[in-house]
Amino acid sequence: MRTFYTQVLSRFHLWTDLVSLNLSYVLASIIVLGGVDRFVDFDYLNLLLLSNLIWIACIYVSGLYTFNSKTYDPFIHLCKLLITIAAHFIILEIVLYLNGDMFNKREHLAFTAFEIFLAFELAANILLMIVSQYWQKLVYRRKRYAVMLNGSPTRAFDDFHEDRRRRGFQLCGVFNLAETSTQYQQLHKFIQQEQPDYLYCWLSGIQPELLQNIIDFSETQKTHVRLIPDNMNFLDPDFQVEYTEKSPFMFINTCYASDTHSLLIKRSFDVVFSLMVLVIGFPLFLFICALVIMAFRKSVFSMEQRVGRSGRTFRIIKFRTTENDGSDEAHWMNSQTHYLNAVGYFLRRSRLEEMPQFINVLKGDMSIVGPRPLLMQEAEMLIKESNDDLRKILSVRPGITSIGQIEDEYMRSVNGKMGQIKQDMCYLDSYSLTKDLQLILLTIQLLLVGKGR
Repeated sequence: MRTFYTQVLSRFHLWTDLVSLNLSYVLASIIVLGGVDRFVDFDYLNLLLLSNLIWIACIYVSGLYTFNSKTYDPFIHLCKLLITIAAHFIILEIVLYLNGDMFNKREHLAFTAFEIFLAFELAANILLMIVSQYWQKLVYRRKRYAVMLNGSPTRAFDDFHEDRRRRGFQLCGVFNLAETSTQYQQLHKFIQQEQPDYLYCWLSGIQPELLQNIIDFSETQKTHVRLIPDNMNFLDPDFQVEYTEKSPFMFINTCYASDTHSLLIKRSFDVVFSLMVLVIGFPLFLFICALVIMAFRKSVFSMEQRVGRSGRTFRIIKFRTTENDGSDEAHWMNSQTHYLNAVGYFLRRSRLEEMPQFINVLKGDMSIVGPRPLLMQEAEMLIKESNDDLRKILSVRPGITSIGQIEDEYMRSVNGKMGQIKQDMCYLDSYSLTKDLQLILLTIQLLLVGKGR
């Protein structure tokens, strides 16, 4: 639900970013052109207009400012902003290149403006995060709340208290009607004497007549009543409230990663990141190709069949590490060291063999982060062990890296594969762009210490 606060915050971000973008070009013109006099030339004004149009298109596609009080997180917004800025710069550079403007002052001006804009946005958003956290605690630090429930607390109950504490609320009382028959009378007396700002009622096991009585009494004491639905621990992973013409209803998203906006953000990130890796790593790509040709005297790439999203098969692209074609299908249950030479062992150990999979990402077969792509044999064996888990794994694109590969590396037994699937299930339950960035950083760390297999 969009509140007044989130609406103001969205507009603040929008206009702050637009002003920062245009101010960056003014400052860049002083640095590159020696002043703003030449910036009023027709060519440079066209560059400014083009940059603004591309920025508007990028924020429209990324949905950078379409958030509400439930989904807004300053850190996640900053990550999305950095990705949008990178996409904006790449598109602008491509347009300048196609127009033959690379390596002249317009391109130099655009790059300098990009650096200034990036510095502005980092400083502004970090400052905003600090101020918003301080303001939130300042606003809510005097707010007190009590809780009424009937039965044993759940994990969601603890998460709820942690969220209230983080927001600056103070817990002043918990009343469990299942403990003693006098809890109800004590709650009445407590509300009358202490007058907490909020009373949160856990609806599970509470009679409607009793709840109505509490609501009526709280109204006379100016205590706000908030109702928490039954089975909150079940709904906690991902539920939303929608409104029909007459009444609200809650729904659970049982299709993992099916939200159009989230899919667009993830796909945009995959494409931009893959292009950057393939362009920056092109010299390394060519060097590895030469090594593979000298070591195996065969084709550079190994094309192997995998099970992808919705059970569709695709050909995964890797650098060759063995003499045999389709070697992964032969080695996943056995030792691999007896048919790997020095080059193959190095590529497998450093995980550089997986570099061509960024091509799979651009084709749409894979994602940067996602569950490990399964072999047909693995899929057939694992479906016998856990049919439901496998269906969830196949609901998203497989990834180049995943929680399972980082935590457990490559497993060659059915139990090991099941362990990886359980790790990957955690990713499905808690997907976010921030999570993807964390897993990418962990993968880079794994590569640097040489723990691939």
